[in-house]
Parts: sequence; C-alpha cells; structure tokens
Amino acid sequence: DWPHTAAPPNSIPLTIVGAGILWFGWIGFNGGDGLQADRLAAQAVINTHVAAAAAMLVWLALERVTDGHSTVVGGVSGAVAGLATVTPTAGYVNVLSAIAIGALAGLVCHSALRLKYLLRLDDALDVLAVHFVGGMLGTLLLGFFGNSGVNPLGADGLFLGGGGSLLWHQFVGVVTVVAFSFVLTWLIAAAIQALIGLRAPAETQERLDQAQQGADAYHLGEVTSLVAPGGPRRRP
Repeated sequence: DWPHTAAPPNSIPLTIVGAGILWFGWIGFNGGDGLQADRLAAQAVINTHVAAAAAMLVWLALERVTDGHSTVVGGVSGAVAGLATVTPTAGYVNVLSAIAIGALAGLVCHSALRLKYLLRLDDALDVLAVHFVGGMLGTLLLGFFGNSGVNPLGADGLFLGGGGSLLWHQFVGVVTVVAFSFVLTWLIAAAIQALIGLRAPAETQERLDQAQQGADAYHLGEVTSLVAPGGPRRRP
C-alpha cells in the first residue's frame, strides 16, 4: 500500500550497529583506494569523518525544525548521505571543504526525500535521496572545492581559481554515468520482472519468512512447534 504505509526499520539498535559498521568500513573505502598508507590517505580518512559528522548534524537539525524532533534513523541517514557525498572528493579537498560538503549533503539529501513521492518510486531505503543525489552532489562539488595542493594529481575547482574546466568534466561524468546506469538497470529489472517478478506476491508480503523458508526470523514470547534438527518429535 505504498506510499500510504510507512516502512520503519525492523530494529533501531541493529540500524545503529549497521551504520557504525558502514561508517568504519568507509575508512577503507576512501582511505584505502589509493593502495598507500600516506599523507593523502590520512587526508581522505579525515575528510570522510568530518563530512559524515557535518551531514548528520545538519540532518538532525532539519528534522528538529521540520518535524519537531530528531531521530536515530535520521542521524543514520544524514551520516550515510555525508559519506556518499564526500566520497568523490575525499582525496582532493581540504578539511574545511569536506565539512562544507558534508553540510551541503545533509541539506540537499534531506530535501531530496520528497523526490520518491514526486516520482512515485518505492524506495524504502531512500537510496535515491541519499546515495544517488548524494553521489551526484559530491561529484559536482569537486568542481567547486577541488584543491591541487591537497592532491597534485587533481585540479583546482572554481572556488580556488581553477575556472570551470573541472566542473564541466565532472558534469559530463555525472551525465554519462547516470545514463549508463539507468539503461543497464532498466534492462536488468525488465529481465527479472519477466522471469520471476520484482515484487513478492501481495498475499505473502506479510509472512515472507514462512512463505520462503518455513520459519520466522523472530520468536518474541512464543513457544514454537518447530522441531530442532535431530531432536525427538512430539507425539500427536
């Protein structure tokens, strides 16, 4: 019944654990992709941390203003938005620029949450707003904040006197990747829809564990009649 039905996380504590693992893993993602443990790797790691923190704080503040309260899920979403947005720029900007990029990520990605309703996209994880918009935003922001003093292999962006050349190259890259990804994803989705379908049947959506595995993921206060492997069977 989307979009009239909410899709909250199954477990807020597990959401926090998952976000922590993701944030920690991003250290290797951004800091390690140069395959060297040097000054530039350290810069990328620091940029990753401060951008994620800035985005999380901005997201929480926006929730407070718009909804009257900040939420754990909002904090997680903001942090991931910051991580996704800073990734294209992590090894090419200074710390202050990374903070600005993270803050912009929190603002823009939070605003982009409305897109899935405008475009009628069933996106329970807000991938559109956080990863897609964040990734595009970070790629374009490199054209503004790029700093060849941080990484000689890079170029100066618009804010550092480099002109619009880098921004243009980033724009062309975004358009190319979006077009390629859209076409390929559409073809894959069309093939899956034709073969097995993209959505579970409506009659099984509320009991997928039972329908697909013959068991439930959680047993909260219930006595199960399932027989343990190798255990004695109950007499009728």
